[in-house]
Amino acid sequence: MFLIYIFKYKKESPDRIEQVKTINEVFVKKDYPTILAGDLNATPESKSISILKKFWTDSFGDNPQPTYSSKNPEKKIDYIMFRPSKNWEVVENSVICDEVATDHCVVLSVLKCTK
Repeated sequence: MFLIYIFKYKKESPDRIEQVKTINEVFVKKDYPTILAGDLNATPESKSISILKKFWTDSFGDNPQPTYSSKNPEKKIDYIMFRPSKNWEVVENSVICDEVATDHCVVLSVLKCTK
C-alpha cells in the first residue's frame, strides 16, 4: 500500500494535523513493516511530529540532525520513520548536505527489516 501526502509549509495548520492523524489511522490498522519518509516541513517538537511519533519511530531516534537548509542546516524537517519498531533495526544514519543539488540536506538511513 502506498499513500502520498504533500505537506505544504505552514505553521501547524489544522490540515497538517488532520493529515498526520489520517496517516496514523491508515497504517496502524495493519502490522506490516512500513517506512514513511520525506520533507514533512515540521520540526521534531511540533504537534504534527509528536502525533506521528505515537506510532512511528524516527530513524535518528532522539538525536535529530538538522536537514534544512543545505547551505546552513539549522532545523530538522526531513525524516525517515518506520513502524512497527520491533520489525526494524537501524544500521546506519547520515545527513548529506550539498547546496548545489537541493535546498535540503539528504537524509540517509540504512534499515534492516528484522521480521
